[in-house]
Amino acid sequence: MSSGDHDLPGPGRARTSDEASADGTLSDARFLIHGDPDETLSDPRFLIHADPDEVMALASRARGGEARLAAAVYRTSAGRHRDLPPAERRQILAVDAARWQAADLGRRLAEVPDEHGAAAPYRVEWATGTSLEGALLWSADLPDHDRLGPAGVWAMAAGGPPGRAVVTVAAFGRDGWTWDLASGSCVGRPVFGDGGVEALESVVLDGRRSLVVSGYSVVGDLVRASVWVMDAGSGQRVGSPFVTEGHVRDPLAVATVAGRPVAISAGSAVRAWDLLAQRPLGTPFEAHGGTSVISIATTTLDGRAVAVTGDYDGLVRVWDPIDGTEAAAPIETSGRPESLLALSLDGRPVVVAGGYDGPVEVRDLREGTLVHELLPEDVAARGGGSLAAAELDGRPIVVALDRDGRVRVLDLATGEPLCAPLPPGRGRPDAIRVAEAGGRPIAVTSGLHSSVVQAWDLAAACAAPAVGAPRSLSGDLTALAVGEVNGREVIVTAHHDGPADEPRWGEGYVCVTDLADGTAMAPAIPTGEGRTQLALADLHGDPVAVITCNERFVPRLLRLPEGQELDVTFTTSDHRQDHNGRITALATGRLGDRPVVVTGGRHNQARTWYLDSGAMRTAVSGRGDGYTHVTAAAVGSLRGRAVAVTAGHGSGTPEIRVWWLSSGRPVCQPEPGHSGAVNAVAISDLDGSPVAVTAGADQTVRVWDLDSGKLIRDPLIGHTAPVLAVAVTELDGRPAVVTGGADRTVLMWDLDSGRHLRRVDLPGAVSQVAVASGGRLVVAFDDDLAVMSPQHLMAER
Repeated sequence: MSSGDHDLPGPGRARTSDEASADGTLSDARFLIHGDPDETLSDPRFLIHADPDEVMALASRARGGEARLAAAVYRTSAGRHRDLPPAERRQILAVDAARWQAADLGRRLAEVPDEHGAAAPYRVEWATGTSLEGALLWSADLPDHDRLGPAGVWAMAAGGPPGRAVVTVAAFGRDGWTWDLASGSCVGRPVFGDGGVEALESVVLDGRRSLVVSGYSVVGDLVRASVWVMDAGSGQRVGSPFVTEGHVRDPLAVATVAGRPVAISAGSAVRAWDLLAQRPLGTPFEAHGGTSVISIATTTLDGRAVAVTGDYDGLVRVWDPIDGTEAAAPIETSGRPESLLALSLDGRPVVVAGGYDGPVEVRDLREGTLVHELLPEDVAARGGGSLAAAELDGRPIVVALDRDGRVRVLDLATGEPLCAPLPPGRGRPDAIRVAEAGGRPIAVTSGLHSSVVQAWDLAAACAAPAVGAPRSLSGDLTALAVGEVNGREVIVTAHHDGPADEPRWGEGYVCVTDLADGTAMAPAIPTGEGRTQLALADLHGDPVAVITCNERFVPRLLRLPEGQELDVTFTTSDHRQDHNGRITALATGRLGDRPVVVTGGRHNQARTWYLDSGAMRTAVSGRGDGYTHVTAAAVGSLRGRAVAVTAGHGSGTPEIRVWWLSSGRPVCQPEPGHSGAVNAVAISDLDGSPVAVTAGADQTVRVWDLDSGKLIRDPLIGHTAPVLAVAVTELDGRPAVVTGGADRTVLMWDLDSGRHLRRVDLPGAVSQVAVASGGRLVVAFDDDLAVMSPQHLMAER
């Protein structure tokens, strides 16, 4: 039996020791789904080897503290590990257990042998769990190649018959994904029309899950803004598209009119279509006197279906969608109502409006009077699709995204929050939908600026006690270094949009963390506005952090761990040698007996500065055009002299330079290698000769002779996405390379032979790697850190 196919016997029969495989592996293990799901979920072998759908189904039934913690660990990265082999799933689960501070579960996970009988190669000592939340039901990542910018989710819908609810998203273009709402398993890949998709609505037609789509489609010989129906199961279009004669961004809603499902679109005019008969209803009418409609909702008022529309001027109007007669007086809102909900509050029809330059507010639908405010203007999200409605324990609730992408669950009647805000995940979601699965309301978030689709169990968020005690970092992690402070090995990290307990968007911070146990050695150190670069150095026996941020174009020195800024002013003798923009790369080293820092910036320019005086020693010009910058830098030694390697974008190919620190003169002209940007560089020694190791956006790692600039072997190939980080170390006395990539893996290579040695899977994209004492790996993934100790340093040679 393969490692992915396991017999899961029914309740009432315990698994005996005789059923284990002879070699102790679980390649043919059988698991029991106990009458009590808590017992099964507490078995780490079940979490690693059982079918993910079985685990997810059982996780929703967890009740005890240990089982709920195991369920939270499994769900955290379910979209990442559900299709991986057991060995790779085991590593991700062990990291997520450490993120949840579930040390015992993490230890037991690492001890479970894989299908080959091997234990996990690395033990996770500790990890941070920024933005973890026990109410997360599942998450799913979009493939990198399908993203437009950071994500690319332009439209989303959730719904379906009871027990078969799904969520469907559409990326810019033709591609879509459909997930089962309860389990997060991908159940379809619909293809949307002939162009961009802007809006999706879920509807049940003749008992089948269907989608109403607003976008572009071919009508005759032209591509037209249209609305059409798709079968959600097969992904096939049903009937012909309805041409809207409007803009593809026109809002879309679905209502039941006279017992029949009707699609309503609104832009410069309101149009309605009978979805079963595939024909238009009534005559299109202007709803707002020529002003474009930006939002639409539907409800029932006095026994008839009505459309509620909002425009750019903050006006909300109520219409019969078929004949265009106004059903209530116009309502003036406090902002631009880009999101609308039409609901009933104790039998009273109300409209919930939110969007740009205004609060989220509840108003009487007939009279327009303000009932109360749900979110103030400085908290409410900007943009459409940020509001959804549900029922929780018999009471109506509003689920709203705030300006930071967090999910707010609010009592419609009182406006009070029912739980703490749910975290945004990667990116900042700008769209939310709610549907029911298993009798519980499930909120789904994503958007154009989010790289993940997340499903939240709202009942669990509002009722269940917290599980675990994850530690958070101070916002987006932008740089990492390992050093020694006060006799302790430490991790120094730079962050953007921190600190975690009181986010200040746009601000930078530096944190000093004890590498042994993850405790903070001092409060977070503010560094000013913008993204912070970071390197470590020793100055007069004191450990210092060399930093830069957007608001200053020269380095700054902070004494560690407290962060006291040293009185060193970095200046040039000629202002024409100043960086004329932000510093984008840093590396520290020594020139003679003096500590120096190499800085890189716009135009691929580089500078060398003395840390003890702030004086500039050398200036190196690049061939950039102002839109390019240095992306990576390293300092080493060649022939007994200090040398720097800087890499940046060039005209068509990356520009890699090797130059003497003392003069700025080139050492050699490196051969062309990478076909894209160089994201990281490190210097090592191979058989007595210094080499440079570069990590590229072309998914390769290159090794160069530092003296001649020649590539010394074929590229190291193994990553399936851009390589973002590189470090050099020794494993069992042999030189080795450690790389991290956007494919969410850390790979290790023998520097001498180029042979791949080890793979470590992480929950998110790996942006930074470092190697500490004892061969411990320090890895930054997404906005979190993990420290891992090697169980096996080298593969058998």
